[in-house]
Amino acid sequence: MREAGIVVQEVGFTREMRWADPQTREVREINGNLNTFDLAPTFDAASPRYQLAVTVAQFADLLRHSPWADPGSLSAVADQAKRLAQTGLASDPDVARFANLVSQTLNLGVSNSAISSSRPVRGAAPAKNL
Repeated sequence: MREAGIVVQEVGFTREMRWADPQTREVREINGNLNTFDLAPTFDAASPRYQLAVTVAQFADLLRHSPWADPGSLSAVADQAKRLAQTGLASDPDVARFANLVSQTLNLGVSNSAISSSRPVRGAAPAKNL
């Protein structure tokens, strides 16, 4: 690919997934390529389902006191969940329930300071963004 006289190489990745169906025990595999042009330029430009998956993962990391989660980001997770429930995924009742759960967690006093003070220190720098 050429941009303004500069050759830009697109880094490609191959992803492979293998799993067993928990009920049938049937093993399935899929694989495919992922190129830089497949990626959204910003988080807000990504699909709402991707944004939801990241938001749910961040909430889970906060609840389990992961060393990768920024304890100060609970309110950001609540804001993101609320935005998704009101806009891109407004028709999905599970998203509304998730947003409500995050909001209740924030309102119950599981505040940023409570998460921060009970989080074990593991020597890894926490993530600063969603």
